[in-house]
Amino acid sequence: MKRFCLILLALATSLAISPSARADSFTYGYDGSGFDATLTYTASQITGDPGVYQISNVAGTIFSAGTDITSPATFSVPVIADPNGTNSAAQAFNGYTIEYDNLLFPSSTSTLDFYGVFFAVDGLDFNLYTNNGVYQWLDTGTYTNTDNSSDPITDPLITSPEPGSLLLFGTGLFGLAVVLFRRKKTSIPVKNR
Repeated sequence: MKRFCLILLALATSLAISPSARADSFTYGYDGSGFDATLTYTASQITGDPGVYQISNVAGTIFSAGTDITSPATFSVPVIADPNGTNSAAQAFNGYTIEYDNLLFPSSTSTLDFYGVFFAVDGLDFNLYTNNGVYQWLDTGTYTNTDNSSDPITDPLITSPEPGSLLLFGTGLFGLAVVLFRRKKTSIPVKNR
């Protein structure tokens, strides 16, 4: 029992002091006449910048994307890696240039910046970004709309991790370990000499 209490105590401590760069998941619904999707970003907070996260994976369902995706495509894919870290990278196709940095700003009105997130689904490369507060998107298929200002996409936050969730969980485990340790300590019979 003592070993169990010590394991719980160690687990609670590690969760309570875990670094802020752990991965979190953020789910958004995008709804526009050309792009309709529910996307979950797996992202890690950038050290020293509490409001900025680096996206590593995109999962969810694209219900429609112009004429390129007309039936739901459900997926989970790593983002196309940005070789420049948090500085934007670029990739050219069909006379267009996709710029991306895969950064997420969950506490901002525009959760993606002008460079946006870059990922591949069903043989298509997608870039979802904001331009002057308006969400825009393009893909490498036949429907390459790089100016969706007439197609605003809203992104209401569906779910987001609470920053203190792990700390709260760790505190609960710590309390459980203390209670079990005290209970075990008081239930040990005293030997008579």
